Amino acid sequence: MRKRIMVKITSTVLIIIVVTLTGNYKLASQSEESIKVTEGTNNKEFVDVQNYYYEQLIEEEKKIYKQLDSSKQKIMKGEEICVAKIQGVSSEIYEKVDHYLQRSIWAYRLDHPISTLWFNHYDGYMRIKKETENSSLITVEIMITPGKNGYYDFDTQEELEEAIKEVEQKTKDFVQQLSGTNEEKLRHIVEWLLQGTIYDATAKTPNMNTLFGCIIQKKCVCGGLAYSFKYLADQAKIPVISVIGNCIVGEKQTDINHVWNMAWIDGKWKQMDITNILENGIETNPLKTIFQSFLYYPTLFQVPYS
Repeated sequence: MRKRIMVKITSTVLIIIVVTLTGNYKLASQSEESIKVTEGTNNKEFVDVQNYYYEQLIEEEKKIYKQLDSSKQKIMKGEEICVAKIQGVSSEIYEKVDHYLQRSIWAYRLDHPISTLWFNHYDGYMRIKKETENSSLITVEIMITPGKNGYYDFDTQEELEEAIKEVEQKTKDFVQQLSGTNEEKLRHIVEWLLQGTIYDATAKTPNMNTLFGCIIQKKCVCGGLAYSFKYLADQAKIPVISVIGNCIVGEKQTDINHVWNMAWIDGKWKQMDITNILENGIETNPLKTIFQSFLYYPTLFQVPYS
């Protein structure tokens, strides 16, 4: 994440701090024990994958999340919106607001993978107003405004809307043909996603982290694969979540950002890494490859262990 901070003080004591956020994420250190939520339990808490990350947010973050959802048409049109107003002490609130905004946006993207098409790049900024000249108490308006390209990885709003329709139609036709057990359906989803798909080693292709990049353009990175897999699983009504975090190589935690999935199969969570399958192929027993356990270190949200 890169930040560009600009402060402007006017006669009305309005302070504007602009925070430019990118689609990259920075994960804070967290102990392995603190992220160990469950080990293979049929706890129904984890079956509601539509709101999995929303439920982990605090009240201030949930308000931002809900506002993002209700304002998605405005965001798609490239309009600026206010997602929340928060009051607090100036010495503490700046970092909190930045944290609230990041977690809310990531939670929304992870719960709603189709949003990667229209919420892939964004700028967030804070409008700060002091209650009185000498007071440390301030009110913060958290704003979302279009990034450099108002329609993200498309040139116009019409192209963006057409891309969404193309993804929805192609996936709908495929999901309607799925049959078998949930494991068999997930195997078919993986095979369908990977057919003709190329991993973008340059990490420069437009839409590389979106459903359009994976499903239509067939060139993407781990995010495009993981979000597309969850989207298709959602359509097939199979509980799947996407996970963001860092990889562990050997026994050492790395700073390698990665996105993968976890699927609720037979009362247990099982880790699934579609990128690993794309790079290494599906073995004779594809389910063994798809559901094998990998070592990752998720740190932005809590996730269940397989």
